[in-house]
Amino acid sequence: MGGLSPAVAFCSQHPVKTYGYAFFFSLTGYFGISFVLALIKLFGALVAVTVTTGRKAMTIILSFMFFSKPFTFQYVWGGLLVILGIFLNVYSKNKDKMQLPSLADIRNKIFSARKSRLLSQTV
Repeated sequence: MGGLSPAVAFCSQHPVKTYGYAFFFSLTGYFGISFVLALIKLFGALVAVTVTTGRKAMTIILSFMFFSKPFTFQYVWGGLLVILGIFLNVYSKNKDKMQLPSLADIRNKIFSARKSRLLSQTV
């Protein structure tokens, strides 16, 4: 039911397929890692993580388009968590540049919008 000797026998019977695919897989992996390292060196880790996450998201979207599988709401939650994680990463590095409103400011703005009258209500 398997083992090392059948695997060696298969590789010796089909050397172009097995070693050719292994070489191709290694070569594409090398180029992929080189590309990510070049992104980090030129643009920083945040851009590299964003690009690789975008690539993974595109792969998932294309997988749903080409292969039928049930779409559940858990995929949406997962995507939202990824976007939240990227936002929190950017926000944590740029706190001094980004001024987000506090919850009290948001609450006051909502309640003041309810108290104000529209022009059509004052006529």
